[in-house]
Amino acid sequence: MARTRKSILCSFGKFIVFLVEMVILGVALFYVFGSPVATEPSTQIEQPAGITASEALSDNSETTVTPVITTTEPQVSTENLNSSEPEITVMPTATPAPAPKKMALHQISVGCANAYLLQYGDTNIFIDGGLSGSLKTVESYLEAHGVSHLDAYIGTHWHGDHTDNAAELLSRYGDANTVLYGPAKSVDGLAKMLRERVYKKSSAAKLPSDVNYVQFKAGDTLTFGKMELICVGPYELRQDGACNYDSMNFVIRYGDFKAFMTADYVHSKQVLESYGDIVADVDVLQMPHHGLDPIYISKALLKHANPEVVLVPANSSGPTGKLIRECGLDCVKYDNKSGNIVITTYGEDFELTTSK
Repeated sequence: MARTRKSILCSFGKFIVFLVEMVILGVALFYVFGSPVATEPSTQIEQPAGITASEALSDNSETTVTPVITTTEPQVSTENLNSSEPEITVMPTATPAPAPKKMALHQISVGCANAYLLQYGDTNIFIDGGLSGSLKTVESYLEAHGVSHLDAYIGTHWHGDHTDNAAELLSRYGDANTVLYGPAKSVDGLAKMLRERVYKKSSAAKLPSDVNYVQFKAGDTLTFGKMELICVGPYELRQDGACNYDSMNFVIRYGDFKAFMTADYVHSKQVLESYGDIVADVDVLQMPHHGLDPIYISKALLKHANPEVVLVPANSSGPTGKLIRECGLDCVKYDNKSGNIVITTYGEDFELTTSK
């Protein structure tokens, strides 16, 4: 019996050791392969300042402490909650380009003389103005086209058939901001011409002594918005603006449109050499010297300019037609027999209308 009991105790001990080993193995496997335990919201007990934890929990403490419980809730992200809905991207609206302004060049019918109104949007520029006897015609035309103010006046040279009405037009339609442009270094030659031709014959307005005068010489450019006036002559001055030779030449350029204004004389060789690209293939050319002999423009320059329309500020075209044929130009000419001529453009194609 004693041997059997010892054997039983020995077997029971081995069994206990086996159970312990299984428990240890089970715990190890649980930590290796088991699921992580969910984290419960933590609860913290904050103690009032000055009281220790042992004092707060002591049964013998005379102070009753009410704990402040702060619960830290799990944070829930709201990102992409509506990910199933399409995203809407708002693009900035582009500002539309402003519409091009209308430009109009008017040749006013005042006989054998030059009178032009150039309009660009609300800007009004007068070029020359004819003989003193045509003042009422010019004023009526301006009134009919709603012109009450001139931003600039251009006198191409100091001859009566171009600038007799300069002082009157500046007095009636100009102000302190209106600029008088001319070819000479000063306005003295214009004032002298007006005294001799106009003032002694009538009570016409006098040219103000403090007129806002600016010399417009070759190489200069006047800019009005997107319209440019590019001066290409005279090459030199002989009488400070008081003769045909001193005539101002300039190109009106707006987008693709070009008009070559020549007054009475063009220094053709110098213009070709210095400004050939500017005067090439123009849309409109004003024939110098009213289309009368001698026409002060060379055949070489006229061919190079190659205009579609030729304006002749006179009652007849004179020898202009012959010169055009000799140059082999395919263009149309208009003189004052056609009445008032208006050329309009927005910087590309142009239209021409006439009215009596």
